[in-house]
Amino acid sequence: MVLVDIQVKDEFSLHHFKNSIETNSFPVETEEQRKMINPAVAAAKAAGTDVVVVCPRGGGGAKRCYTYLKDQGIAEEKLFILEGGVDKWPYKEMMEKR
Repeated sequence: MVLVDIQVKDEFSLHHFKNSIETNSFPVETEEQRKMINPAVAAAKAAGTDVVVVCPRGGGGAKRCYTYLKDQGIAEEKLFILEGGVDKWPYKEMMEKR
């Protein structure tokens, strides 16, 4: 699966999943922020696997990223949002720091 992490740079440095794609695009509200997701779009299309959006809390930013990925041609049945985001992820030992 492809993990698309939209956390801002400081948060990504504190905690992220190994091999996730760092976009620093949170809150995904502007065209500039959406364009930051494009490398993840390319990776998702190349992989053809499920895509999980990872954000701080799994709310609005994740939903906007999900919509953007869908609009870029990623099949909706392959799109998921990490429920509760990084804040609610119970297995902190799985997270990495930079």
